[in-house]
Amino acid sequence: MESWKFMLFELDIIDVICDDLEQQGYLIINRKTERRHEGIDIIAKKDSADSKEFFYIEVVGGTSSDPTSKKYGEPFDSSQCKIHVAEQLYKCMKHLSGPKIKEAYYKIGIAFEDNEYYRKHVEEIKQALNDLSIDVLFVKQDKEIKYLT
Repeated sequence: MESWKFMLFELDIIDVICDDLEQQGYLIINRKTERRHEGIDIIAKKDSADSKEFFYIEVVGGTSSDPTSKKYGEPFDSSQCKIHVAEQLYKCMKHLSGPKIKEAYYKIGIAFEDNEYYRKHVEEIKQALNDLSIDVLFVKQDKEIKYLT
C-alpha cells in the first residue's frame, strides 16, 4: 500500500483544524483551499462581549500534495522538516510584525502533521515559541489535534 495514504496533506490538516476551531466558536475568515496559495493558511475570528480575537495559523502536511513533486507520497525527511519549521517561524514573525486592529487580540500558530521529525525540531525551539506565545498544533493521522505544552 502507498505510504501517502497514511500521511496527511496540508489541506487535510487545514480541514481538521478549521472544523475544530468552528466547534470552539471561531468563524473561519480565510482558509487555504488549493495547493498553490499565497497568504495565511487559516484566519479565524472569535468575538466575545469584551474583545475580538484573531487566530492566524500556518500549516505544513506530512508529504507533498503536488503530484509532480519527487516527494509526492513520500514522507518529508528530518532536514526538510527542519526547513519547514524555520519557514513557518519566519511567517509567524511576519504576522507578529504586521498591522493590527487596536482593540483585537491576536494569536499566532503553526501546525504540522504529528511525526517524529516535526516534534524533534519544534521541541528544540520550544522555549522561544512559548516566549513568543506561538501555538503549535500537531495533527495526528486519526485527525486528533495535540497542542505543544
